[in-house]
Amino acid sequence: MNSSKAEKIGVYAIKNEVLKNEFLDDEIPVNDKTPSWDGEIFVYNDRNHKASNLYGTVPVQVKSRQVKKLNQGKIKYRLHKKHIQNYFHKGGVLYFVVEYINSEQTKIYYDTLLPLDLKKLIQALMDKQSTFHEFTALPEEKGAMDTICRQFILNSNKQKTLDVLNIEVTDINKGSFVIPSVNSKLSTIFNYPTYIYSKERHYNLEIPLEKIQIFQVIEKDNLEIGVCGEIYYPDITRRIEKDRVILEFGKGFKMEFQRDSKLTDQNIDINFTETGGLKDRIKDSRFMLKISNARHIEIGGHLIQLNVDSDKVVKELPDRIKYLEELNQVLKLLNIPYDVPMDILEADDYRNFEHLRNIILYKDYSRIELKRSSFLNIRISNMDILLAVTKENEEWCVFNAFESERLFRIVASEDKDGPKFEISPYMLLKINKLFKKANLNLKEVEKSLLQIDYEMDSARSLVNNFLLDIINYYDDVNKNKEFLTVVENVYRHLMKFDDEDDETYFLNVMQITKRKRNFNDNELELIFEKKANQEEPFMICGYSALLGNKTEFDFYFSRLTEEEQERFKAFPIYNLIADN
Repeated sequence: MNSSKAEKIGVYAIKNEVLKNEFLDDEIPVNDKTPSWDGEIFVYNDRNHKASNLYGTVPVQVKSRQVKKLNQGKIKYRLHKKHIQNYFHKGGVLYFVVEYINSEQTKIYYDTLLPLDLKKLIQALMDKQSTFHEFTALPEEKGAMDTICRQFILNSNKQKTLDVLNIEVTDINKGSFVIPSVNSKLSTIFNYPTYIYSKERHYNLEIPLEKIQIFQVIEKDNLEIGVCGEIYYPDITRRIEKDRVILEFGKGFKMEFQRDSKLTDQNIDINFTETGGLKDRIKDSRFMLKISNARHIEIGGHLIQLNVDSDKVVKELPDRIKYLEELNQVLKLLNIPYDVPMDILEADDYRNFEHLRNIILYKDYSRIELKRSSFLNIRISNMDILLAVTKENEEWCVFNAFESERLFRIVASEDKDGPKFEISPYMLLKINKLFKKANLNLKEVEKSLLQIDYEMDSARSLVNNFLLDIINYYDDVNKNKEFLTVVENVYRHLMKFDDEDDETYFLNVMQITKRKRNFNDNELELIFEKKANQEEPFMICGYSALLGNKTEFDFYFSRLTEEEQERFKAFPIYNLIADN
């Protein structure tokens, strides 16, 4: 077929599509000699095609080629660099490729080539003079050509005013994202490519980032989910796709139905997968059991019949729910405040969890070697749980280690033949281990420390070192001010047994205060007074660190021996001045 006839077939195919749309008109002559463009499509806001009703114009290029068989979804067609550059400088082109077998059998493919697209094509071409570009079949729905033209005008107006070749993603500041559309119809969103823009607050610009095809719209909705008049979930996540809608609620529920259908007109399949934390699993499983018995679900007040194998669910779920509830009961009894991430548990974790359940709920100690009082650690995933093993009324028992009054006694002495004194069993553990226990109860740790008899210097010295370790842990690992409160309360108790001339505990209380807040006038006056009466460089260093006086600290620190300097650096009070 000669080129003139081929061109006519292509142009008439486009004109025919334009004629189907009341708001469109065209000026696409046959045998047009204009470089790069073949004509224009006019888009109006009214069926009356007056100039005052003109929405905009779309420059078009029409190419045609004969084929033996019409393709379906996409084709590729060669574009030349000189034309791409022309399109870029004029704000883009709506490019059509018409494939035909004969004048009666045609198919239109298109792409909206706007400045953002053309910029990428020019950059990809480099020294090449042409490239093959992908084109998509024109949608068959009514008004497709109208939508494509309006989208083209909308985005062309946004892009042709910017020198997009000079705008790089790295130059864009953080802002919001905009996806413009000529209407809010879901068919427009899913059937036609669109563009995403970065809305820059500082310059009030919308900078084009990418051409995108939207496959799914996700939205939150305050749609209540329940059964038998009881609300279980206050909202849902709705995932809308071209042909279907997926409702998600809880942690493990999904319901799928056709987008254009009504929920109340059909029985719906519900997919339940046990997932999430322990509490989520219990709640979801209870709900699944209820809707299985009822054979329906209530969504936004509407009763929806369900397709569910209720006999199987009713048979299996009660035992599963009991199992999950027992695990949750164990966490409550151990005062573990957070949920267990069940999704990451491995086989050993489940075995340890069940072992813990058997110990706490059923007093089953068969897997424990009961020979002496001690601590027992059970690890579940990244969670360490501390239990205590001891005898009560001549019977072995295992319980939450943070029940301090039930704990075993620990007797210590400075040397083998020296006087004996009791210390807290928690002092057997390193702070970085103790304070990472999932069932840690600081009030019980404090209570245990306050019950020690502090009449002996040795007891006070050991506890002082333990408290200093807690302050170091606060500085280095976890700035939880509850740690400081425990330490401060114990130090204030220790001061009742302190020699009036020893200012160690006072300094330690003040360094805790410094970490919590600024000193008040009374505290500053007392610090100045004690510092003025102090002659020991070691102690003066402590006061200088409290006050943040780096010059004075350096002066007195230089007068310490090397051994004294290293000893001072080991104390947490040094942390107050080290970074100044």
